[in-house]
Amino acid sequence: MRYNKIEENIGDIEPVVEIVPYNTGYNISLHRDMQNRELIFEYPTVYLIYDKLGSGRSSNDPKFKVYVGETNDISRRTRQYLKDTGKSRMDWKALNESHNSQMIVIGDYYFNKSLTLDIENKLMMYLLSAESVTQLNNRRSNPQRKYFMSDQFENVLEGVWQTLRKKRPEIFPEKSEIENSAVFKASPFHSLNAEHKVNP
Repeated sequence: MRYNKIEENIGDIEPVVEIVPYNTGYNISLHRDMQNRELIFEYPTVYLIYDKLGSGRSSNDPKFKVYVGETNDISRRTRQYLKDTGKSRMDWKALNESHNSQMIVIGDYYFNKSLTLDIENKLMMYLLSAESVTQLNNRRSNPQRKYFMSDQFENVLEGVWQTLRKKRPEIFPEKSEIENSAVFKASPFHSLNAEHKVNP
């Protein structure tokens, strides 16, 4: 009975999307949202760190490099990136030193560890096919099998994507635009053979 109620209401709750500067002040910025503080800091989250690389043919055609990840502790993970990872990886060093890098943190009452891993994977696949993203940084793919709420994954993903579109349409185009692209149809991410845009 409780599960049926979840299914009925899943489209009614919009994910929380916080966008903060990616720098040592990230924690203060995230804590400003008193209403959603528990959801961001106590639940699993999906996050993206991005930086604008420049423009294409016109100023209306910005290009981005993006990192997509998931974590059970956004404070610890971000601290690790800012302090340690930037010393060993050039892609992180560039993000850490940029004055324009931003971090998007996504919270959702329906998130669990397996669901956030699947959201992370799907976001990577979509962004790999987005014309606005010329560099997608991540080291792994970790698709999940069956888990609680796995049959609601597409509904949760739709809510996440549409909320991201409202906040940053220059990075997140219409899903139909991506799904109809030749890159997406070739599904290089599924075959783990996407070296042309994904940094190992």
